[in-house]
Amino acid sequence: MGSIFEKNKLTSFPLGKIIGALGGILVLATVFAVEPSLKNGLVMGQVFWFHRVVFILTIIVLQGEVFSKIYLRTSESSVCHNNNSVYINIALPDILILTFGGITLLTYNWPLHPEPEKLLFGGQLILLWFILRVLLKRYPALKNVFLIFIMLTGLMQSIWGLEQLYGYRGSYHSLFRLTGSFFNPGPYSGYLAIIFPVALHFILRIGKFRKYPWWHYITISYYTSWVTLISMLLVLPAGMSRSAWLAAGISCTWVYWMQRMGWKKMKERINTHRKWTIPVSALVIGCLFIGIIALFLLKKDSANGRLLMWKITTQAIIHQPIPGVGLGGFPTAFASEQAAYFMSGNASATEKLVAGSPEYAFNEYLQIGLEQGIVGLVCFLLWFFYCFYVGIRNRRIGAAGGILAFIVFASFSYPLQLPSFWVLLIFLSAICVSEPCFFILKKPFSFKANILFVVLLAALLSGACCFLQQKRYHAYKEWTSFANYEELYPLLNHKPEYLFDYAQYLNRTERYQDAYQLLKRATQLSADPMIWYMLGKNAQALGHYKEAEMHLLHGANILPITRTYLSLLPADKTICLPGIL
Repeated sequence: MGSIFEKNKLTSFPLGKIIGALGGILVLATVFAVEPSLKNGLVMGQVFWFHRVVFILTIIVLQGEVFSKIYLRTSESSVCHNNNSVYINIALPDILILTFGGITLLTYNWPLHPEPEKLLFGGQLILLWFILRVLLKRYPALKNVFLIFIMLTGLMQSIWGLEQLYGYRGSYHSLFRLTGSFFNPGPYSGYLAIIFPVALHFILRIGKFRKYPWWHYITISYYTSWVTLISMLLVLPAGMSRSAWLAAGISCTWVYWMQRMGWKKMKERINTHRKWTIPVSALVIGCLFIGIIALFLLKKDSANGRLLMWKITTQAIIHQPIPGVGLGGFPTAFASEQAAYFMSGNASATEKLVAGSPEYAFNEYLQIGLEQGIVGLVCFLLWFFYCFYVGIRNRRIGAAGGILAFIVFASFSYPLQLPSFWVLLIFLSAICVSEPCFFILKKPFSFKANILFVVLLAALLSGACCFLQQKRYHAYKEWTSFANYEELYPLLNHKPEYLFDYAQYLNRTERYQDAYQLLKRATQLSADPMIWYMLGKNAQALGHYKEAEMHLLHGANILPITRTYLSLLPADKTICLPGIL
């Protein structure tokens, strides 16, 4: 049967394995935590759920360690008296993820404080990483439990999507029928694409399942993998996400190649069929080239828009390569750079047509490079690819295939801006480097840390993150009921949508100066040119006509299509500005 369902010796209190598995499953269920009663409940519902269940998981693991101590002292078993069971090896991936967290804190714009929720969420993610490292050291067999449940989340999301396609369940976007528990088909398809190679690996790895009766867990896992794979195949084409298709295709090809062929067999076949090597290779390369062109032409404007976003983001990185703009600084830096680019006169007609005001770069590596600087990007890539590399060496092909799909999808989309993708990445990466198969534990990249100390510290910090985030939960709930804007300001002043709504409310009561100050802050948090237009209208109401002209022109330069919008407004609704009207 191989190592796909490894038997595990008990090295701690046996109940800890069951409870730890349940805690991990609750964390993986983050993807289903939709809470419509909250503003932006599809994302914030996941954030608040994640904080609670990670805290619960840390308490579970802490209790397990305490019971383990008692069990170790009372048991006469030689296994239980192994001193190595009370230590965890802190190795290179642990150091890299801590370093990346430190860089994020150093580059963060503390005076503006643009992303307090992401900051707390990131801290909780690092704590989850170390808790999983402890869990998978104590109970190595849990990696298969987690992989199976990851696969099941893909199955449940596929069923959710099929229900939406056939009209049995509503979607979360007015323009798309297929969204799953996400707000549009893009991230939904990407989530399924990352799980695709995991399911394929189970099918390929579980060999002679016919030896077992139909009720055996190996047989059930085999057929569940097939049902999951077929379900995802049914909904992925309907999602129309080219990046998801690429991610699924590349990762599944790699998993199949690793499982069925590998370098050794490939070299043997090349030597055996040497005369066919060149024509077959040329045919494959030609098909790939045609496929890439077809994907580009499928949504040509969308592809051109992403190329422009990557171009502008790259230029912004060049201007601040080392310090970056800090977590949450992308929208403003992008808007400023895009306005300068269009003002330079170098933009083509196509670029002006497809320009937008995005919240994300649609390439996570470029966004990290802009926000955390080149050093932060290098640190993240080292952690990312090192986990993938160790996964290959440890023969965790399913988890490594999921990371490969993540690598591809993150090149064209924004998975790291959504909580469920981070959870998935942390689990897959921890499985790849989990002991006892984790090789490369030599100095200077490794040292031992007491497990009880690590878990206790994680529990304390996780509780603090959960408490700080919980205060914001009520603010998001109040926001949907149109409560007093002023009372919510201390907790929501980092959300440009809230600032825009608050400013509109102040405008209706003719408090233009207060609205002006709110909109000035909003321009530091968002790339939306309409904020600049509103700012110009407020400046006009205050009699600051030069400032009004400057703000309106800047908004028009961020997104040239707004010039057309402004020209359609009635004359009494705006002011005449040269070059706009």
